[in-house]
Amino acid sequence: MPYKDPEKRRAANRASYAKHIETRRAKYRGYSRANWRRFYSASNAAKWRADNPERWKELQRKSDLKRWKTPKYRAMNAEKMRRRRTSMPPWADIAAIRSVYLEAQRLTAITGVRHEVDHILPLKSETVSGLHVETNLRVIPGRENASKGNRIRV
Repeated sequence: MPYKDPEKRRAANRASYAKHIETRRAKYRGYSRANWRRFYSASNAAKWRADNPERWKELQRKSDLKRWKTPKYRAMNAEKMRRRRTSMPPWADIAAIRSVYLEAQRLTAITGVRHEVDHILPLKSETVSGLHVETNLRVIPGRENASKGNRIRV
């Protein structure tokens, strides 16, 4: 050990680090590029999300806010709402429709799995178009709803 004094050793380490910083950065960059799966795999991402739930929620919230401000998503949402308005007949029971949406929120809170309201007969389809009424609505897990797409599955 060349330095017995801890202060001199720390100063020498700092000087060495500053002298070789670019070499180290290049080495780390090359290593992370060669081993990116180790750092960015789905299992590591899932582990990070499980270890940092509050930070993950915050990042999701910021992402959602940023995405929904774009004109593309505003137009898509406006079209979806227009389709829903035009497919809701005057005789629809709005209180019953609201209760279906509240049931989805309740199930999400109880189970921790996101539940969504699904139209059994889609509002827009090639073969048939459904109505936005309580008898055409059901609560299903979000993953199942996403995999169903705009198709009829009973």
